[in-house]
Amino acid sequence: MAAARRILTFEETLRLIRIAAELGVSKIRITGGEPLNPPRVSILSANFRKFPVLTTLVFRQRDTSCAPVEPNLTMAAALRASGVRSVNISLDTLDPDVYSQITGRDLHGQVLNGIEAAIAAGFDQI
Repeated sequence: MAAARRILTFEETLRLIRIAAELGVSKIRITGGEPLNPPRVSILSANFRKFPVLTTLVFRQRDTSCAPVEPNLTMAAALRASGVRSVNISLDTLDPDVYSQITGRDLHGQVLNGIEAAIAAGFDQI
């Protein structure tokens, strides 16, 4: 089976969250990728709110997903408004050149902007 077929679809992710909530799981951690695409995050968060037993939804990102997505809206603000209480943003180094070497992308400044956006959004934990 190809690697892409072993990855859960967005709909399968939502189903897994529902089943976990029904079994009493209270904390869900999403680690990057498709669930944080702007159209999907609101769907994911809305589904999260359907299950009061889920007390914590955490997103872990390595890049710029908390940076601005529209002129007056950051992904961080959208996540926080939907009930997400915590984000984990990886910054491999404070040195922009080393960051580019490690990640292969020149996004160090955007990651810092994302961290600032997360702080401004008022998450319980970053």
